[in-house]
Amino acid sequence: EIMKFLQDTLDSLFNILTEYSDPYAEIVISALVSIFNLLSDEKYRHFIPVLDIYISKHFSATLAHSDLLSYMNQRLLNFGERQGELSDLLNSMKFYFQFIIQSHKLNKQP
Repeated sequence: EIMKFLQDTLDSLFNILTEYSDPYAEIVISALVSIFNLLSDEKYRHFIPVLDIYISKHFSATLAHSDLLSYMNQRLLNFGERQGELSDLLNSMKFYFQFIIQSHKLNKQP
């Protein structure tokens, strides 16, 4: 069901991330990583173009890159304690970095 409503799901998660970063950032980003990892499953690969269009045309979280980079940094610093989370993050890097880059671009626009 997440994939059927991918754009709405991502809009909601990024809205929570930007509006309520402090208490919910880790939970929201973990959910994002799970969604990105689903896309590597053969069953859901046909949704990758949907995600690409979302990133280029609909994504609007100008400050998300900060939270995404912070989350990644924490996972790398504590890799011994959270190997599973780091592994999931590394598997989702392609999409993860696309969002970081797009967020940063949007943030730098006048």
